[in-house]
Amino acid sequence: MEQDLAASIQCDSMGIAFTRGSRRAMLKKSLRRALRSPRLVAGHDPYLDDPSTFWALRDVSFTVGAGTVLGLCGANGAGKTTLLRAISGIYQPDVGRLSVNGRRSVLLSLGAMLAANLSGRINARMSAALHGVPSAQAKEHVQHVQEFAELDDAAMETPVRYYSAGMRARLAFASASVLEPEILLVDELLGVGDAAFRKKSGDRLRELTETAHCVIIASHSAPFLKSLCDRVLWLESGELLGDGPADEVLEAYSRR
Repeated sequence: MEQDLAASIQCDSMGIAFTRGSRRAMLKKSLRRALRSPRLVAGHDPYLDDPSTFWALRDVSFTVGAGTVLGLCGANGAGKTTLLRAISGIYQPDVGRLSVNGRRSVLLSLGAMLAANLSGRINARMSAALHGVPSAQAKEHVQHVQEFAELDDAAMETPVRYYSAGMRARLAFASASVLEPEILLVDELLGVGDAAFRKKSGDRLRELTETAHCVIIASHSAPFLKSLCDRVLWLESGELLGDGPADEVLEAYSRR
């Protein structure tokens, strides 16, 4: 892949806020986003305490190039999921800038991509259709998903609501990874399942990075991140406290 087409992510002083309280406050924020008007104006600090505003991310900056496996560590509520959703396009920055260069990005979180009342096979077909797989290739795509997920025909015909957490994780990961997305975002998903599938998933992530894809994984498991990631970001209360080699950042995080 040519360098100028390689997947990359650049985040510059980004902040993302959620509004709580009155309908008026929520309406003001919705209007501000619709007009793409940042909170930051001359002489005003957007992060000043405001009882109606919760900043999920504050002044976050980093760059990720192609071929990187990036880990995100931090306690619950640190901002990991918010960051992944921003990169996937679900959230927009209220302050700063986020640039994502990649023709296809997929966010994986447990159950997020799956319709509980539909079978595993139909979920796999829907995923293919949503991500532009030609109808002529859909059957072959679903077969690849089934093989990677290691689910038998009976499981593929069963509604997903009856799946175990491990089965849902395998189906979700397989549905996304066989698409070869340029940017794969994984939110606390690969820690689920048996050791053999975790190894298989890790091997697949490494294959994706070899073809100039970006992979970002959020997890509470330091050993898991250390085994997969070249680099780790440490988020705490929405702020970036660490960015560097996985071993160094995870060691610092363990001593917090």
